[in-house]
Amino acid sequence: MSSNESEPEPGPESESTHRATTTDTERELATNGPRSATESESASATALELTGQSRRTLLQALAATGSAAALGSVVSAQDDDGDDDGAMDDEEVEDETDVDAELEDIPVAGEFPEGEQVGLQKVAEGLAAPTDLDYFEWNGEVYTVIVTQTGQVYVTDLLDEEDADDAAEDDEIDAENGDEDVANDENDTAVDDEDTAADDETDDDAVAEDPDDTNDDDTDPGDTFEGGTEFVFNGVIPAWFGMEPAEIDDTENPTLELVAGETYTFTWENGDGQPHNVVILDETDTILERTEIISEQGETQSLEFEATPEMDRYVCEVHPGTMVGRIQVEGPEEEEEEVEEPEEDEALTPDQMDLLLDIEDQLVSLGIGELGDYDERGLLGIAFHPEFDQDGRFYVRYSAPEREGLGYNHTDVLAEFQVDDDLSVDRESERTIMEIQQPQDNHNGGRLAFGPDGYLYTSVGDGGNVHDIGIGHVEDWYPENEGGNAQDTRENLLGGIHRIDVDADEDQMYGEYGIPDDNPLVGAEGELEEYYAWGFRNPWGMSIDDDGRMFVADAGQHFIESVYDVEEGGNYSWNVKEGSLCFSTETPLDPPAECPDEVGEDAGEARAGEPLRDPIAEYQHRRVSEAFIDSSVVVGGHRYAGEAIPELEGTFVFGNWSSLGVAEADGEVLVATEPEANDDEVVDEDNDEVVDEDNDEVADDTDDENGNGVADENDVDENGVDDNGENGIDENDTDNGDDTDTGNDLVEVDERWELTELQFEGAEDDSLNRYVYSVERDHEGELYVLANTDFRPFPETGEIYKIVPADEGEEVPEPEDAYVVTGEDEANGEEESEEEAEAAEDPDAEAGEADTDD
Repeated sequence: MSSNESEPEPGPESESTHRATTTDTERELATNGPRSATESESASATALELTGQSRRTLLQALAATGSAAALGSVVSAQDDDGDDDGAMDDEEVEDETDVDAELEDIPVAGEFPEGEQVGLQKVAEGLAAPTDLDYFEWNGEVYTVIVTQTGQVYVTDLLDEEDADDAAEDDEIDAENGDEDVANDENDTAVDDEDTAADDETDDDAVAEDPDDTNDDDTDPGDTFEGGTEFVFNGVIPAWFGMEPAEIDDTENPTLELVAGETYTFTWENGDGQPHNVVILDETDTILERTEIISEQGETQSLEFEATPEMDRYVCEVHPGTMVGRIQVEGPEEEEEEVEEPEEDEALTPDQMDLLLDIEDQLVSLGIGELGDYDERGLLGIAFHPEFDQDGRFYVRYSAPEREGLGYNHTDVLAEFQVDDDLSVDRESERTIMEIQQPQDNHNGGRLAFGPDGYLYTSVGDGGNVHDIGIGHVEDWYPENEGGNAQDTRENLLGGIHRIDVDADEDQMYGEYGIPDDNPLVGAEGELEEYYAWGFRNPWGMSIDDDGRMFVADAGQHFIESVYDVEEGGNYSWNVKEGSLCFSTETPLDPPAECPDEVGEDAGEARAGEPLRDPIAEYQHRRVSEAFIDSSVVVGGHRYAGEAIPELEGTFVFGNWSSLGVAEADGEVLVATEPEANDDEVVDEDNDEVVDEDNDEVADDTDDENGNGVADENDVDENGVDDNGENGIDENDTDNGDDTDTGNDLVEVDERWELTELQFEGAEDDSLNRYVYSVERDHEGELYVLANTDFRPFPETGEIYKIVPADEGEEVPEPEDAYVVTGEDEANGEEESEEEAEAAEDPDAEAGEADTDD
C-alpha cells in the first residue's frame, strides 16, 4: 500500500478535521494560520492527546507502523497558542479572513442543532459490520436483505409490532384450525392403511368396512404423534393399542411421526397371550428392525431404534394384517428451525435469518494490522434487478484480491448472481460484470442502485491515498494540484458514478455490459463513456429517491464532509475543492482563498468549461488534521418517504460515522432539510436568482436539479478573469453581498440544506454512541440505522435500528466495552514513551484518527 512521503495515508480517508474546542475564537485558531510542513508535523506530537492507557495504546500501535509521519499532524488551538510567536503579514491575514468567512456558515460535527426527537427499535444484532440493507419482492412477498462487510447476505423479515401482532393472530387462527388439518391428513393416512392391509392380504376387512370405526380411528388427533422418545402399546390380535404418551392413549395403530437420527423406544405388553413381536419395515417389506416372538400374557418387550428415512411401518410379524401402523420420518430439523423465535422487542441474530449468499472466501483478506484491523474493503453494496421477481438476478460490489498483476491493493468487482425458485443462490451463477483495479485499500465507494430508467448506477472512489495522488493516480487538467483520478475521465473509472446496462453483455474495457446512448460522455473523443458524474473522493453513500433524484455522500479529507444532489454530467469538484473550500495538495491544512470554478481547456473539448459543483449540505470536522485515522466521515442516507414520522417527510437522513474517530464511537444521524423557495426571488428554469438574463444560455447548460446556476457573467468572464482583471476569484467578491461566497458556487450558502441532528429518546445524551455505517430504507420508506460498536469489519458487534416515533422507541444502552487497539506497547521503546507524555496534554486529539470512508 503506497502513501505520500510527507503525508502518507493509505486508508480510511475522511481525513478528518476535528476541532478539540467549540468557541468561535478557538475554532478560528484551530482552522487557520498558514503552517509549513515542518510545523504541521511537529504539531502531531503535541496535539494527539489521549486520555488513559487505552488511547495511548492506540497511538502506539499506529506509530509502530511507520513512524510519526504515518500519524500525520493535528492543528489544535493549543498548538496555535504555542506557535504564534510571529505575526502574519497583511496578505496572510486577508487570506485567513476569506477562509474564516467560508467556515462560519458551515456547521461543525458534534455541534449540530438539535433536531426531531425520535425513537429506536433494535431489529438485528450480532452481525459483522453491516454495510447495506435492501429489499426485494418474490412471489408476492417482500423480503429484507442485510449485507455485511465480511461477505454475507442475509434474508429476513424485519416485522414491526403491528405486523408481528397480525402474524400472531394468524398463528392463533392456524392453531384453531389445526385439528381439522390433522384430521384431514389422517384421513389420507387411513386410506393408505387400507391399501397396505389389502396388499398384505390380511383379514382386517371388518375394520375397513366399518365406517364408524374407520372415522373414529383415522380422524382422532391422537393418531399422529409428534413428540416424545418412548411409545407404549398393548399388543393384541385386533391392533396395537396405544397407551403412552397421552397423545396415543387408546388409539388403534397410531401413526408415528419421527425425526431422522433421533433414538426411540417401542415398548409393548402382550395383552392376549397370543404369539406377537414387533417388526419395522420399509416400503419394499424389507425388515429394518425385529424382535423375538413372545406368547406369555402380560410379558413386555422393548425395541430401541434410531429413526431412518426408509422406515415405513411397524407390524406384528404373526398378525401383519391387523397389527400394523404407519411411520413417517421427517428429515432432521434445520438449524434455524431449532432457534426459538425472538420475544417481542428482541432483535434478530444471524441464526434467525436465512443466509442467501456467502462470498467471504472471495474477498481480499480483511483487517489492516497497522490500523488496528480497521478496513474499508469487503462486500460493500447490493442491488436487485428491477425484474428480480421474474429473472432472480441481483448484483453485489466486493473487494477481491488484485487480479491484473499491477501490484495494486485489490480489485473492485461488480458481479451478478441469480437465485433459484426456492430463493437459494448457486455460486456458479456468478457473472463478472465489471472489474476496476484499486491501487490502495481505501476510497472504494461501492454503492449500487437501479434508477427509474432501469440502468444500474455504481459509485467508485478516487483510488485511495491522500490528496488523490501517488501510485495509481493520473495527471489531470489542473496543474496547481498534483493528481488526480477524480478530475480525469479518460484514464480510468476512479472517482465517479457510472451508469451501465446490465441487460447487455457487450465487451467493454472493464467488463461485459452495455453503455446507455445518453450517457454524458458518449461519443466524446477519448472519454470513458461509463461515466454519469465525476469529481468524487469517496462516494460511500449513494441513493436514488422515488422521484429519480440521486444523492451522494462524499467523504472529505481535512475539513469538509459533503452531500451532493447529483445530476448527469456533473463535476463535484474534488480535488480542486474539498466541499465548497478550495483545496491544495501542497498546503492541505491551509485552504487557498482562490481556485477555479470551472474546468480548464486541458480537460478536452467535451468537458472544458464545465462548472465545479458545490454540496447542497456540508459540515466541518471537529479538528483539522492530517492524521491517518481521524474523525468525521459522511456516510449514506435516503430521502424519508415513510408515514411513521411526518416531521421527516421529504428530508434527507444520513449519517456521520463518528465525530471522534476510532478512539470513541460517536456517530450521528443527521437530517438535511431542503430550503423553501424565497417568495421575493425569481426561481425559474434559467435560475434568474443567480444569473442574469444575459447568462441564461450558460444556466441552461449548468443548472443542477435544484435550479442552482453559475454566477453572474459580470463577476467572471468565460476565460475565468473577473472584472478586476484577476485570474480566478476576487478575494473580496461576495457575490450579491454574501460574504461566505468566494466565487461562482452553484449552491449559494443561503440555499444549502439546513442540518440538524436526530435526538434519540432512551439513549444516553440522546446519542447513539456507536459508529454509524449507513442509513437505509425499507419498501415502505421507513429508515434504519446500520451501526457498530466496533470499527473493525469482522467482530459480530454490528446492529440495526429502525427509526420510529419517540414513544415507540426502546432504551438504547451504551456499549459495555468499546474496542481499543491493543498493539505492542514496547514496539517503539523510548520514542513511544515520549509520545505518550506529549499526547497526555490533549484528551481529544487522538480520537479523530479514523477516517472511515465507509
